[in-house]
Amino acid sequence: MKVEELLARAIEFDAGPPPHLNGFLVEATDTWVKSRHHVSISKRGETAWAIVDGQYCLSKEGEWEYESLPSNRQEEFIARTRFPTVQAAFEFWNQWRDKERERARAEGLARPEWADKS
Repeated sequence: MKVEELLARAIEFDAGPPPHLNGFLVEATDTWVKSRHHVSISKRGETAWAIVDGQYCLSKEGEWEYESLPSNRQEEFIARTRFPTVQAAFEFWNQWRDKERERARAEGLARPEWADKS
């Protein structure tokens, strides 16, 4: 099977660690977070993709929103948290993550002292 065929079948992609976690700055290379906590781009339905962190989805407004069970999701929630393509979701995530990481640095968040030891 070719790479393109495999990618066409994929329903989830690892988007890497969040920009900050529990008051600490997280860099893209920090394995201490990625091994325990990561964001994913997940397929939702036939033509929609969501940026997911556990039970939360990142909205197009840049806010994390709790994702309830499918039977309890409202159309407004779906409109706010779904992207038409995996590329659009990754583009939004990358821009939002970089802005959040810069904001965290400006606020003085630091990496934990033990980050490089794990």
